[in-house]
This record gives sequence, structure tokens and C-alpha cells, in this order.
Amino acid sequence: MNSSADTLLDPWNDFLLAQNISLARGSWVTLAVSGFQIFILIYLTWRHYVSVKAGVTSISSAHASFFRPVDILILLFISSNYLQILFGLLEAFASSSDRYTAYNIAGNFFAQLFCVLVMVYSYLRSSAVVQAVAGWSIPYVRAYIVPYSLVQIGAFVLTVLANYYSDDTQNSLILAETYLSLCGEVMLFAFDLGLMVIFITFLRNREGIVSARGHMLIVSKYGVASFVCFQLYLANVLALTGTCSLKGNEH
Repeated sequence: MNSSADTLLDPWNDFLLAQNISLARGSWVTLAVSGFQIFILIYLTWRHYVSVKAGVTSISSAHASFFRPVDILILLFISSNYLQILFGLLEAFASSSDRYTAYNIAGNFFAQLFCVLVMVYSYLRSSAVVQAVAGWSIPYVRAYIVPYSLVQIGAFVLTVLANYYSDDTQNSLILAETYLSLCGEVMLFAFDLGLMVIFITFLRNREGIVSARGHMLIVSKYGVASFVCFQLYLANVLALTGTCSLKGNEH
């Protein structure tokens, strides 16, 4: 049996084909959900703004703004996720190599931006709890975001370069980008793990923490739950990325 037939019958290729079809279908669902999230965010922000202007809330109307910094951050990372998926779909149906390259670069840009924004949001959401439990760590947590951002920028640069090279050079760039992305995923895991430890510490000792507030309890409870869910997703990404890299090198 020739190598072409072996490739067609390779269960690994069948798996990748089935997964790509599943991801393509899921992408449309994610786009719809992300669009709905953006609509809800704008609606809730508008309601808050109107209530402030009407004097319903305790915030001075003189200091009211339609989008607060945290609203802008949430809007940015939802939009970046929306755009990375959109460009991924456009890339899959690109009618020319130039369009494929453009969509690939744009999709990767928003993918790396999404990763950085998620970490920034995680820090801002958790900062009150971190301050209450381990205030000394705040400067280190902030500083940690910098190398993580540099890793994401490096991965994006390698992706751009890989689009303009071919053969061995392109394969080397793709491999380097894969390992750099894996490094970023590990860094994100370590960051989330540190936050989860702080959340659990807060939940166990909140009665003795003078600065404890109700919203900190909510952040801690949902922070632990989100960590578990996100790590299941991250484990899948790491396993798939690593396996794809190894399989690619075999061929």
C-alpha cells in the first residue's frame, strides 16, 4: 500500500479532520454568543450610566462616564475573541494565498491580544482579594504580566514571519511559535494557580480578614470554579498542540 493511502487511512488524520469540522461548527456558535455578550454589556453599561445621571445611584453624575475602565477591558477581550474566530473562519474559506496570509496574521494578532487581556482582567478582578490575603505580592503579580505579554508578542512575530518563508525555515518558525505558545500557556496556568491559592486562602480565613467584603467572597468562589473549568480547556489545548507538533515532525 502506498504512502498516500496510508495517509488517508491514518486515524490521526481522521481525528484532525473531524475536529476541524467540529471547531468550524462551534465557531459560529461562539460568534453568536460573543455578539450577544457585547450587546448585553453595552445594554447594562447604558442602564448604569442612565441611573447615575438620574441620581439613582450614589455616584456623582459629574463623574459619570458611559464606559468605565473595567467595561472597556471586558468589551476589548470579548471583541478580540470574536475577531480571532471570525478571521479564523475567513482564513478557512480564503480564495487566495494573499487573503489567507492576511486573515492568518489578523486572527493570530487578536488571539494573542485576547490572551493578554484575559490575564489583565483576571488580575484586576482579583486585586482586592490579593491585596487582602497577600498584599506584598501585588507588585510581583503586576510584573508577571510583562513577560507573559512579551511571550505573546514573540509568538505573533514568529507567526507573521512564518507566512513569508517556506520549506525548512517556515517549519522551524512554526515549531518555535508552537513551543513559545506552550510556554505562554504554562505561564497562564501558573498565574491562575497562584490566584486560586489566594482565593482558597481567603475563603478559609475570611472571618479573620479585616478588609473582607461581600464582593470579594463572590470573586473568590467563582474564581475557584472558573480556574477548574479553564484548566480543563487549557489541558486540552496543551495536549492537542503538543501532539500536533510531534505528529508534524514525524511526517
